[in-house]
Amino acid sequence: MDTDYITVPANNTKDIYFQITAPYALESGTYYNLIIFQQTEKTKTSDPKIGASGALSHLVRLYIVEDSTLTEITEDYDIGLEVVEKGIPFIKPVVIKFTFFNNSQYTLIPQGEIQVVKKSKDKEPEYLKINIDRTKVFPEQSFKQEFEVENWYLEDILFGKTAYLKIENGLDENIRTEEIEIPGFKNELLYILSAATVIILLIVSLRKSSRLKQESSE
Repeated sequence: MDTDYITVPANNTKDIYFQITAPYALESGTYYNLIIFQQTEKTKTSDPKIGASGALSHLVRLYIVEDSTLTEITEDYDIGLEVVEKGIPFIKPVVIKFTFFNNSQYTLIPQGEIQVVKKSKDKEPEYLKINIDRTKVFPEQSFKQEFEVENWYLEDILFGKTAYLKIENGLDENIRTEEIEIPGFKNELLYILSAATVIILLIVSLRKSSRLKQESSE
């Protein structure tokens, strides 16, 4: 700061300007700087000075980058989107999971959304917001979040849906995208129909066999 002592008159505010200079040899990454204001006792001089409360401090998060004009600072993070539960049509929702792994040197804050769209696209997508609490993801750590897809349509049973992911890392303007298919129940329906057909054919065959036996006994 420009001065060691700052005079703040009673019932007034004071703007405090400061500058943080990073060593040239410092590697790119996220760093933290803590500024602590210490209290000084009020003196009996004609120009008394007091400091702020000893409990007052200010934490500054710094991003050291090679070029501050870049719109893309880092791509060193992995994203994933998967279906963990298919659900039951109109009874139990689909559950999908978003995963973000930070393998950069920066503290990242993933933010974005998932749009769940039915195949015919004749309805408004279902929007799922990611990390609304702005949870920080430190280097070599991961962030996971599960979502329930509540809406069901008849065509979902046969054709399923598509989930589109758009995510930012909270540091630059880069947007990453990904999409996955939420499967329908076409195979399950085919199994049910096949099983029902076999059962019906078996019942018909048994009835026919029983009728033939009755006729032969007469």
